[in-house]
Amino acid sequence: APLMVLSTRRSEETVRPGEPDWFMEGAAGPGPAGQGLPTVRPFDARRGVLEPLSRENLGDVVDRMLGRAASEGEHALLVRRSGGNPLLLERLVRSITKDHWELRQVNPERDVWDLFSPDGHQVPTESREFLQAQLGRLPEEDLALLRKVSIIGSDFGLDELIAFGFSDPAELLARLVSGDYLVESGEGRYGFAHELLRGSVEERLVAGDRTVLHSRFADYLIAVLPGEQARIASHLERAGRDAEASAAYHKAAEKAAGEGAMVTAADFVRSGDAVSLT
Repeated sequence: APLMVLSTRRSEETVRPGEPDWFMEGAAGPGPAGQGLPTVRPFDARRGVLEPLSRENLGDVVDRMLGRAASEGEHALLVRRSGGNPLLLERLVRSITKDHWELRQVNPERDVWDLFSPDGHQVPTESREFLQAQLGRLPEEDLALLRKVSIIGSDFGLDELIAFGFSDPAELLARLVSGDYLVESGEGRYGFAHELLRGSVEERLVAGDRTVLHSRFADYLIAVLPGEQARIASHLERAGRDAEASAAYHKAAEKAAGEGAMVTAADFVRSGDAVSLT
C-alpha cells in the first residue's frame, strides 16, 4: 500500500558538500550506513520550507514563559539575541528565569550582555550546549571563518575576511548562509544569524588567539577606517595594546563632543582613563 513519510530537519542539519542527501534524492539503494534501514525503492521526494514565526507569535512565546506580558523592549531584546529561533528563545528565557535574572529596559547605545550573565559576555547555560552541538557539525574550515569574524561584531564584509586571510570565501559564505549560521545583511555584507551564536563561537576561541585577532582587526581599521576611533579603541583594548587604546578612546571622545554627544564623549573619556591605569 502507498505510504507517505513526513520528516523534518533543521537547516543546519543539511548534508555537507559532497555527501549524498539520501532521503531527498529519492533514488533506489541501501539506506544510510549503520542505521539499520532496508534497501528502498525509488520514491517521489518533495521538500517544503517552514517559515519563521511572526513577531507576534514570538511575543506570545516570551509572555507565556515569563508568566507576564513583557515590554516591547524586552521582546525586542530577546528576539535580537535569539534571532527569532523559537527553540533558542525558549532556552534563553529559561536561563534568565532559572537564575533569577530580571529583564529591564535597555539603552540601545550600550552593550546588553550583562542582562544574561554576571561577566557580561557568557552565553546562558541553557543555550550553550545546544549551540555548541550545532557548531560541532561544521567542517573545520567553516569554523575557522566563524571564529575569526566573531570578534568583529554584528556586521562584516569581504574586505574584513580578506584581512583575515580568506582570499576567496564565496563558497564558505554560501554554505554558512544556507545552514543559517550567517545571514546576508546587505550587498556584500554578512552577520551572524543571531547574537547568541556569535557569542558561542567567540567562547570557543583560546585567549591568545582572541588577542591576536583583535590586534589584527585593529590594524585593519587603523589602515582602512581611521575615523572609526571607537571601534579601533575597543579592539586595541581587547588586544592588550592599552596605551594605543587609551589614545583612541580620547580621540573618539573628541569626535563625540564635536557632534554634541556629551554623554557618549564622557563614557569614552572614562574608558580611556580606565585603560591607561591597567
